[in-house]
Amino acid sequence: MSGENHERQAVKFAPRLYDDELLHSFLARYGFARGHATARHVNRDLMAKSSSRAPFDLPTSLDRMSSALAGLGLSGEYLAWHHTLLPYYIAFAPSSRRAMAMQALLGEEGSPSLIAGKRSGWLVRPTAIRYCVDCNDIAASDREELRWARQHQLPLVTMCPVHGRPLKLGPPLGVIREKYIRATVENTPPSGPNCVDPIDSDERDALMWLSMAAGSVLDSFSRDDRDATSPRPTQLETDFGRRLIEQGYSRGKSVDMVASGREVRAVLQPLTRIFPTISEGGSSAPVWFDHLIDGRSSSQTDSVIVGNFVLSKLRGRRPIEDAVGPSPWLCHNPLAPHSGKRVVTEAQGPWRAEGGKWRMRFKCCCGHIYTLALRSDGTATRPTTIRMGPMLYQFVDMARVQGWKLKKAARHLGIDPGTLYNLCLREGIDPPWPKPVGSGKSLSVTGISKEV
Repeated sequence: MSGENHERQAVKFAPRLYDDELLHSFLARYGFARGHATARHVNRDLMAKSSSRAPFDLPTSLDRMSSALAGLGLSGEYLAWHHTLLPYYIAFAPSSRRAMAMQALLGEEGSPSLIAGKRSGWLVRPTAIRYCVDCNDIAASDREELRWARQHQLPLVTMCPVHGRPLKLGPPLGVIREKYIRATVENTPPSGPNCVDPIDSDERDALMWLSMAAGSVLDSFSRDDRDATSPRPTQLETDFGRRLIEQGYSRGKSVDMVASGREVRAVLQPLTRIFPTISEGGSSAPVWFDHLIDGRSSSQTDSVIVGNFVLSKLRGRRPIEDAVGPSPWLCHNPLAPHSGKRVVTEAQGPWRAEGGKWRMRFKCCCGHIYTLALRSDGTATRPTTIRMGPMLYQFVDMARVQGWKLKKAARHLGIDPGTLYNLCLREGIDPPWPKPVGSGKSLSVTGISKEV
C-alpha cells in the first residue's frame, strides 16, 4: 500500500487519548495495541512516512495523524495545543514564530525545536521521563491505562502540581530513538528514584511554586473547546523592568541592576541545588534575568516563570524609608514654624548624582527642598538645602531693614554665607550683599543643580 493511501485511509482502531496525555504516550499505546515493535510501523500507520524516529515532545505530521485518527474527531492543531509541549515553548513568543512552529508540527517544514526556541533555554533539560505515583494510582483505580502526563515532562516541573510530591524518574530519554516508550507498571514503580529530594521547606515551596506555574501555562490553553487553536492569555508578568522599578529597584528612570541583582540571587538560593545554572553568569543578577529586563529573553517561558517567582519573593526596596524612616519626614526649613517636625510627604529618588553618590530629594509644603545622600551602609547623611522657598523673600527683606551683614544673616539660618547667597539667586532674589569670595564652591548643591 502506498504512502498516499496511508494518508487517505483512517485507521479502524485507536485507543483513548486522555486529557493532558503526551502524544508520545498515546503513540506508544497505539503501537502496543497494534503489535508494532518499532516507531517506523507506527509512523507508517498514522503519518504515512517511513521515519524510524520516535519524537518525544514535538512530533510532526500532525495533520496526517489527525486524518488517520478521524474517529477521534481531533484536528492537528488540537493535538499540538493539548498533547505536545509546543504551547509551553511558545507561550510568550511573537505571533509570527508561533505560527511557524505550529506549521512545523502540522507538516514537516523546518525544525520545531529550533523554531519554538526549545534549545535556546538556559535550563538543563530532563534526562528521563517523569511520572507521579499518585496519578498512576488514580488511573489504575479508574481502570484507565497508564500514560505519560504532559506537564510532568516540563523542565521546571519537579513536583506533581496536583499532588504536591516529587516526581519519579522513569525510562531515560536516551532510549527514545526508534521506539515509542509506553508507561507500564514495570517502568513506573512506586519505589523509583525521586526527581528531586527537597531538603527543607524553603526548597520544597520554591519547587512547588515553579511546578504549579509551569503547569498553569499548559492549562491556560483552552481544553473545553476542541476547535480552539489559540491560547488564553496567561497571568504571568512579562514587563520585568517596570515591576522592579515599581518595587523600588530604580536608579532614576532605569532599573538599579546592582541592588536588584543582590536580592535576585538571594531569592534564587533555595533553587541552586536543583537547578545549578539558575544563578550562573552576570555581574549582579544572573544573565538570563538581565536578558528578561532588556527584552532578550522575554519569549523564553522558563525565564519568564522563574522571573515571576523572583518578583513574588522580592520584599521590595524602599531606600528612602530604610534610610530615614517612613513618611512623613522632617522639614529642615529654619524659617518655617514647623521646622523639625514631620510634615514632608513628597520625596523622589534615589538617583546617582555626580561623584557617584546616591541622593534623595524631599520637598515640603512650605517650598523648602533638600537632599540627603546615602552612605554605603544605607544610612543618610546630613541634609543639603536646595531651595528655601518663598519664606526666604521675607527673611531677606527683614535682614536688609535690620542692616544685617551676610555673615550674620547666614548664621541666623545656620548655613554658611556662600550658601545663603546662592539660595537667594536660586529663588530669583537680588541679594543685598556683595558676592562672597568662593561662594560658587561653598554651596554643596551646585554640583547637582541639574538633577533637581
